[in-house]
Amino acid sequence: MTASDDIPLPPSLRRIADAVGLEAALRLSRVLGGRIVSVSARPDNPVVRAIGPVAAAAVLELIQSGDLGDGVRHFEVPRAPAAHYAAIRAAVAAGMSKQDAASRFGLTARQVRRICNDPAADPGSEAGAGARQGNLF
Repeated sequence: MTASDDIPLPPSLRRIADAVGLEAALRLSRVLGGRIVSVSARPDNPVVRAIGPVAAAAVLELIQSGDLGDGVRHFEVPRAPAAHYAAIRAAVAAGMSKQDAASRFGLTARQVRRICNDPAADPGSEAGAGARQGNLF
C-alpha cells in the first residue's frame, strides 16, 4: 500500500506515511491515535511495538528534523478514521477479500462489510454522522 493522494490523511500522518508507508502510518494511528507519545529505539516503546523499530526510527528522525512534533521526541498521533475507512475500501476494491481486510486492519469482517457497504458509516463523508442524526430541529 502506498501513500496515495485519494486517502485523506492529516498533514502529520501524511509525512509519516511518506517516510514509512501508508500501512504503518495507519497502524500507528489505529493503535496510538489521539495520544501524545514519546518515540525511542527501546523495544518496549509503544511506537516501536506498533510499527516496528525501523519505522519508529524514521518517525524519530522526522521529529528531530523538526518536520513533526516538538523537535525532540514527542508528537501527538492523529486519529484518522476517514483515512482508515478509505484505505479499507481501496483494499477491497483492489481485490482483497473483506475477511483479509479485516485481518489486515484489525477489525471484524462485519465491521469491514459495514464500512464498504454503508457510506453513512464514514465519519469523514457528508453522508456520515449528519445523515444518521435525522432532523433534530
